[in-house]
Amino acid sequence: MRSISFFALFVCFVVCQAAPQTAVVDKYPNGYPTKFDNINLDGILNSKRLLSSYVVCLTEGKNCSPEGRTLKEILPHALQTNCVKCNEKQKNGAIKVVKVLERDHPEEWKVLLTKWDPNGKLFEEFKKTNKELYEKIFIAN
Repeated sequence: MRSISFFALFVCFVVCQAAPQTAVVDKYPNGYPTKFDNINLDGILNSKRLLSSYVVCLTEGKNCSPEGRTLKEILPHALQTNCVKCNEKQKNGAIKVVKVLERDHPEEWKVLLTKWDPNGKLFEEFKKTNKELYEKIFIAN
């Protein structure tokens, strides 16, 4: 279940609605939790079953783990602030997930964007703000 939560953190990071999250700022004043930083993203991205579970969780709110509920609390703040509380590993993971979803899972990516960023503004701002890092991260075929 930890891997599901980590994946959800990074997918949702780039597609969640930008709503002020004062509680998140108060709860995590020194940055977001790091307990998911070492999860195997490739394993998740290469598993149709896991990927599907994440999409359902993020778009329909069904079958989310307790960690998933925590992520839903954190992620709108992360997107609204361009992940100022994210560490380098979290930003790298977010970018990797987005690039793989765009390239290898366009239908799932479209579903997520339709739900959380229908105008594409939040995602584009994230890419713009993190342009240098976004261009550096190589995704192998």
